[in-house]
Amino acid sequence: MHVQYHEHEHGSDAIRRPWMVSFGGKNIRTTVTNKGETVAKWINDYGQRKYDEGVIVGLDAEGYFTKPKGGTMHWAILQLCIGLDCLVYQIFNTDYIPEEIVEFLADTRNTFVGVAIEDDVRLLKQDYGLTVSNILDLRYLAARKLNSSLYEKSGLKSLAKEFLHVELEKSWQIHRNWRATCLTKAQIEYASRDAAASYYIGLELSLIHAC
Repeated sequence: MHVQYHEHEHGSDAIRRPWMVSFGGKNIRTTVTNKGETVAKWINDYGQRKYDEGVIVGLDAEGYFTKPKGGTMHWAILQLCIGLDCLVYQIFNTDYIPEEIVEFLADTRNTFVGVAIEDDVRLLKQDYGLTVSNILDLRYLAARKLNSSLYEKSGLKSLAKEFLHVELEKSWQIHRNWRATCLTKAQIEYASRDAAASYYIGLELSLIHAC
């Protein structure tokens, strides 16, 4: 089933109504868009709230292969989560990439957290010229905080289960077409929850004193 998007008009700006996605007893306000103007507004509204001291940001990306077998991976979706607010940016279909997100990702005061985030960042640079300056891989953060190298091989699903007591769905069927102009409800929920999981795991680990 495809989600139907509804837009509110605020002056000359069309703002997508956030989707409410349940995650671990919380409701994540999720903005889904391919509009650079909406992305810029999201960054200004949520990314700038604690701008002077920087913010922790959950980062994830969803992609596609150029060929069914043996193709190369490219990103179609960029997800960012700060607290209860998530952005699902359909960057493959965007009309333009706003300077606000370029500066936000490059700002060293912000800390972007995720699993295998180095790969996410490398492809964002390769595909869209975006630089993410300050990253933390949650696997290695958990390993350091809990003094166990076993976490270095963990995935987002297992980390979410251990630290947040949340079960993340990892169905291959959801990944069929991230380049679609209209994402399904399942895709929106999947993308939002992955970014939220990264954020809240990062927050949880930041409160743990290293062993």
